[in-house]
Amino acid sequence: MRVSINTISLFYNDGSVVERPLISCNTIWTRAWGMLGVRSETNEAYRIVPCSSIHTFFMAFPIDAIFVNREGMVLKAKNVPPFRLFSCPGAWAVVEGTGLIKENKALERISEWDYNQLK
Repeated sequence: MRVSINTISLFYNDGSVVERPLISCNTIWTRAWGMLGVRSETNEAYRIVPCSSIHTFFMAFPIDAIFVNREGMVLKAKNVPPFRLFSCPGAWAVVEGTGLIKENKALERISEWDYNQLK
C-alpha cells in the first residue's frame, strides 16, 4: 500500500521552490511497484527508499528520476523514457514523478524528511 505523507519541496538553482504531494514507497512491494500502474502524468512525487536504480519497463510515459543522498542533495536527475534502466551508485533514494525536472533549471536538493520513519 502506498501512503501519502505530506509534501516534498524541490529546490532549483534559480531560487524557485516547487511543492508536490509525496507518496512514500518504503516496503519491498511498494518499492518494486513505484509508479507502475499510474496511467497518465501526475502531480504526485513518489519517494522510493532505499533505492539506487530504477526501471521504466511497462511505463506508458517518460518519468523524471531524481537520485539523492541521505541529506536530500541531488546526485543525478534525468528524464527516463519507457523501457529503460537508470542507476546512480551511492544514491540512498530516488524521487520519481513527471514535471520534476525543469528546462534551464538545475535541481539542487529536495526537502529533508524524517529518516526514522523510513527505517
